[in-house]
Parts: sequence; C-alpha cells; structure tokens
Amino acid sequence: LRMKVCCDNTSRLANEKQLQNVQQKMDEIMEKAAGASEQRDKSVDQQNFLCNENAEEQQKFDKEYEELGVLLAARAAVMEESIAGTSNEMALKSHNETNCDAGCIDANSKNKIVGSEDDKLEEEISA
Repeated sequence: LRMKVCCDNTSRLANEKQLQNVQQKMDEIMEKAAGASEQRDKSVDQQNFLCNENAEEQQKFDKEYEELGVLLAARAAVMEESIAGTSNEMALKSHNETNCDAGCIDANSKNKIVGSEDDKLEEEISA
C-alpha cells in the first residue's frame, strides 16, 4: 500500500507538472492570438479609413472633372463664335474691299468682345 501511495504521488506530481507546462503553452498561444486579433482590427480600421478617403478624393475629382468639362464646352463655343465672326469679317472685308462704305465692321472691337467673354468664363470657374 505504501508503494502504491508513493507511485501515485509521483505520478500525480508528474501529471501536475505536465499540466502546468500545457497551461503555460496555452497562455502563450492565447497572447499571440490576442495580438494577432488586435493587429487584424487595426488593419481593418486602416482599410476602412483609406476606402473612405479614396471615395472623398474620387468625389472631388468627379466634381472638378465636370467643372472642367463645362469650361471646355464654354470655351469651345466662344472659339466657334470667334472663328465664325472672323470668317464673316473676312468675307465682308473681301467683298467690301473695292467699295467700303461707312458700315464696315471693326475686327478689333469684335475680338475684344470675344476676349472679355473668355475672361468671364475663367472667373466663373475659378470662383
């Protein structure tokens, strides 16, 4: 009976020591898992932040793109009017070269009007 008690005590001590080792390893694994979970949460938060920031930048870009499209369309219209006016002036000038009356068109005044319209468009866009 003494021998059985002695062997049981030795086995119990060995089992307790082994259990402590297993518990220590489990604690280490749980700490690593907690660290990994925290890192994952940080990464997800950063990804969400970057996605939101990217969406805001995309909205700004779209707005500027639309504004530039309007400006380009307006400038194209002004340029078209200017070219049409110049061609009309040239046609009138060539027609009236031989007999110019008091009703001739001043090309410089027409260009000043077109230039001021272009300046107005630039001020509207920059504001």
